[in-house]
Amino acid sequence: MNDAPSATRSAPRRRASRFVLALLAITFAGLSLRIGILALRPVCPDTAKPLDVTTDECYFHNGDGFWYHTTANLIADQGAWFKTYDSSFALVETAQHPPLYTLYLAAWSKVGADSVDAHRIVSALLGATVIPLAGLVGRRARGDRAGLLAAGLAATYPMLWINEGQLLSEAIYAPVVAGVMLAGYRFHDRPTTRTAAILGATLGLAALTRQESVGLYAVMVVPLIWSHRELARSQQAALVGVAVAITGLLLAPWVAFNVSRFEERVVFGTGSGQSLRLTNCDATYYGEYLGYRHNSCWDLGKYSGLGYDESQLDAALRDEASTYIDDHRGRLPVVMAARVGRVWDLYAPRFNTYSNWLIDRRGRAASTTGQLLYFAMLPAAAAGVIEMRRRRVPVSPILGMAAIVTVGAALTFGLTRYRVAADVALVVAAGVGIDLALARWWPALRARLRPVR
Repeated sequence: MNDAPSATRSAPRRRASRFVLALLAITFAGLSLRIGILALRPVCPDTAKPLDVTTDECYFHNGDGFWYHTTANLIADQGAWFKTYDSSFALVETAQHPPLYTLYLAAWSKVGADSVDAHRIVSALLGATVIPLAGLVGRRARGDRAGLLAAGLAATYPMLWINEGQLLSEAIYAPVVAGVMLAGYRFHDRPTTRTAAILGATLGLAALTRQESVGLYAVMVVPLIWSHRELARSQQAALVGVAVAITGLLLAPWVAFNVSRFEERVVFGTGSGQSLRLTNCDATYYGEYLGYRHNSCWDLGKYSGLGYDESQLDAALRDEASTYIDDHRGRLPVVMAARVGRVWDLYAPRFNTYSNWLIDRRGRAASTTGQLLYFAMLPAAAAGVIEMRRRRVPVSPILGMAAIVTVGAALTFGLTRYRVAADVALVVAAGVGIDLALARWWPALRARLRPVR
């Protein structure tokens, strides 16, 4: 008489165990793919010149990846916290990017993993954690199979692994974004002080990687808490206050550090002036670079010899960009539309792929494959969002990522790698959409679907 209840209780445990084992297998496969890609595309020799590297043969170490690598090693080797070399090879203060990814690399450098290859490998290890996190989010959205499909897409989608081999902060941002989404759903399921604190912590980590993540409070957190009409307004405000407080505690050391060391006031970083100046000039307001960036937009030579630190240079570039914007306000709506179109590959997609592999050195095969898979997943993701709405699963963790990507592109410029937060949401929604199609095409599978609550 007691065997039946025992069997009933053990069935969910067996399903959970199978899900975990399958998720681990997909994660291992995704990590193996990432390591294999690094081996196929090694670091270019020192003799290579940027214009010579136009294929998938090697990774040319420069740009943002060079900044993250050298800044991390300076922290680990010399205790030079967020300093870089200027044109005269003197150490100067730097805050071009938020600190989280740099600190991650610095921790590995401290234990001897300080080469470019070592940093690429540990970035792949970190980036691969997006796979199980995306799987857990997909599982929450529809069920085990949807979770495994989302994990499989996260394991193979080039736009989620292409950044790791280039030492770009998206290597950490992708799993952090997945963590934010998972924390958001758990907060929605159980709106308690604890889940609010966890959500605030993940949002703090996201902001320490890309500062626009703070906007998720408006487009994700507020809709999640607003859906709980049974809570009094004071309870809703208290829970959001807990999340904000935790986020603020995580951001405070970085903000205080910046305020204390630059001539001009710096909060998150000193990169906004460069971004604005690179994308507000004739070359990016007209012609084939419309909505993109172009080096002709700025002339850094006029600031050489003035003794500017990063904050002063950033302020000067912001002023230049603001002046240009004021003089071309009539053109701005067209430019902003082009920027948004570029980040979503809806405007000049062929140019975007070209710029990914030739200008940003992301590899031709990966850039092309990534764009094709992106377009292939869009219909499934749209179906997934509709299905989530039908099942009363909150969609703000999905659409919120799309919102901050869209706003960020409109204010700066359209770059594919800036879409990574939405790409994480894309694989989750696509996993749900594909699972829905499977259940409809093979009705026998529908009986095995067990939503996770």
